[in-house]
Amino acid sequence: MQLLKLHLLFGACVRSVRLFRVITRCGSHGVGKSNLKQSVINLLESENINWNEENRGTLLIKLNGQREFSFLDSGSDSE
Repeated sequence: MQLLKLHLLFGACVRSVRLFRVITRCGSHGVGKSNLKQSVINLLESENINWNEENRGTLLIKLNGQREFSFLDSGSDSE
């Protein structure tokens, strides 16, 4: 999650970066219930970041010029 947040910050600073592909895998036995995937989705939704599920194990994140993130205000990097 820390690496994803770093990439989001990078994308906010570099205007040419607007899309990220995050590979979360499908979860155990391919049933689509990955804990990592749900954590990423929770972060994206809390930041109002547009995303689509490219397939069961990949999320496509669209920054659309977003420059500020609420996770910078929190002291926790656990999520």
